[in-house]
Amino acid sequence: MTAKSDGKPRPKRPPIRPGEIKTGRVVNRLRDLHELGGHPAYKRFPASEELFLVLEHAQTWAGKLKQPKDSLVNGVGEAAVSRAKLWR
Repeated sequence: MTAKSDGKPRPKRPPIRPGEIKTGRVVNRLRDLHELGGHPAYKRFPASEELFLVLEHAQTWAGKLKQPKDSLVNGVGEAAVSRAKLWR
């Protein structure tokens, strides 16, 4: 018999704690990835201290990034993961 068939609620899972995130380092890497990805408005990328503006800008321009053919790094994918880390 399962909790669902018993009519009992599922036990809650403990929250996942990602640990300390060094936002300055992540923002700088995100800026590098946007430069590498040919971000058309790269010169207007916000300052590292303006975390919310960086996230908003990176999200707006995420679809415009291109994967350079000669790069071994998946810059577009890494940029997506970096944005997700910062939104937590």
